[in-house]
Amino acid sequence: MELLSIDYISGFFDGEGCVTISTHLRKGRNSLEKTPAITPMIIITQKKPLILVKIQESLKELGITSIFWTQKDSCSRLRVTGISNILDFCNLMIPFTYCKRSELELMKEYCEHRLSQKVGKKHSLPYTEVDFAYIENLRELK
Repeated sequence: MELLSIDYISGFFDGEGCVTISTHLRKGRNSLEKTPAITPMIIITQKKPLILVKIQESLKELGITSIFWTQKDSCSRLRVTGISNILDFCNLMIPFTYCKRSELELMKEYCEHRLSQKVGKKHSLPYTEVDFAYIENLRELK
């Protein structure tokens, strides 16, 4: 299997990619109360799925996992999720990106912040105003 180069992937991401943090309410772990949830994502969208499959294979070889799917509108998407996974993606792409470099740098900073909030292997401290400020700052970059 021939892998795509990092500079090719980052160039493709610059043109077709998106750095986003979604917010939603989720049911609490120990109650029926809904609490805020923040989900950072890297998404690449393309009508021709083959290139996204090649990007996914290449990222996987570099230790970055992703999810691929085609929607009803026939657009295919590749999504990178998970704080550590996104941090790896950012570290890999930042040196080669141009248009979305500031977004990736801010996402990297957010991921490092959340990783510093880990308590044990699975649990993080609750979200604070700092977390929501990252979301606002990212929206302002777009």
